[in-house]
Amino acid sequence: MQKLSKRRITEGFVILAFALLVVWLVRNNQLVFGDFRHNLWAPTHLLLQGKSPYLIETLFPNKQAVWLPMAIGLFFPLGWLTANQAGMVWFLLSLAASVGIVLFASGSKRPSVLPFMLGVLFFVAYPRTIAHFLLGQYTILAVFLFIVAAWLVADGRLALAALALVVALAKPQLGLLVVPGLLLVSWRLHGSKMALRFLLYLGLTAVLLTIPLFAGNVRWLAGFVQAMSHNPTWLQPALFSLLPRAWGAVGLLLWVILFLLFFVFNLRIWQVLPPKTAVFWSLALTPLITPYVWSWDFVMLLPLFLWLLFRIKRPFAWAVALWGYAVWWGGALAVVLFTDGSDHRFWWASWFMFGLILAVYWIDAGQLPGKMVRGKT
Repeated sequence: MQKLSKRRITEGFVILAFALLVVWLVRNNQLVFGDFRHNLWAPTHLLLQGKSPYLIETLFPNKQAVWLPMAIGLFFPLGWLTANQAGMVWFLLSLAASVGIVLFASGSKRPSVLPFMLGVLFFVAYPRTIAHFLLGQYTILAVFLFIVAAWLVADGRLALAALALVVALAKPQLGLLVVPGLLLVSWRLHGSKMALRFLLYLGLTAVLLTIPLFAGNVRWLAGFVQAMSHNPTWLQPALFSLLPRAWGAVGLLLWVILFLLFFVFNLRIWQVLPPKTAVFWSLALTPLITPYVWSWDFVMLLPLFLWLLFRIKRPFAWAVALWGYAVWWGGALAVVLFTDGSDHRFWWASWFMFGLILAVYWIDAGQLPGKMVRGKT
């Protein structure tokens, strides 16, 4: 009992020290997380003043807010903080989500300390992850919530899964493959009635999360439409953007064919694999074919890479994985240092990492995932 009391006292001091550190960081932060400030803080700040949350030009000229309203409805209390304070809260939340992703990838509630710390290092040290943090982007939180939703669907907790999924879909292009997979697996595991109920929960949750916007300014929807219509077209590291630019209609046709192949393959994954495994593959496939993606969204490949690292048995597979990660890391850094750093120049990074994952899987398991998906293992 005495040892237990000492342990609890120690844990209490650690928690208190961590809480004080968080408070200090939030109060004294001077960093500017630009994408977060424009897409979430400014809308919540305006909403709490009774103004249209998507008309942020009054605060930041020539800027648009493009994250969907569910995020604003959930995180509107951030508008009571200054932009810098709210930005630090968001950074800490993203960092916590990163640790949570590694924990899910490990497949254990209490993974070994050294592999877990290496996993966290691999996740947060990738140059585009760092760019994600500095911009205050949404993808890491969305990835964490997609994984949580898969766990909850597997356990039959569909209402909570709907909440996690709707919040993740503040950037809907990130859920292009995960959402159909979750709908399919909810039907496969729980039957058609529960799948329909899951759809109902999704719609109801989306409506509930927009209530704060209607309460703050009933004309917010017009501002949302205006912001979406004024969002410029960018050259992105996506085949949907690059192939038509290179080959016109033929390039677009190639993207359509790739999209259909990947979409069908993704559904097959969710059909035969447990949802707690399928979600990692689905997330990794998304940056390859989604029509709207940025280089910091390539963090979506890291959960599958880490999931594989935690399960590798052969030393040579480990060596290839570490070598490939180093090349991936160095290539991303080289783009920043030796080019103009335009985001479309990172187009290769998602394909390289997915190819590395397949190679490591093949070296370690002696087969490619395709055989697994066809039910031969």
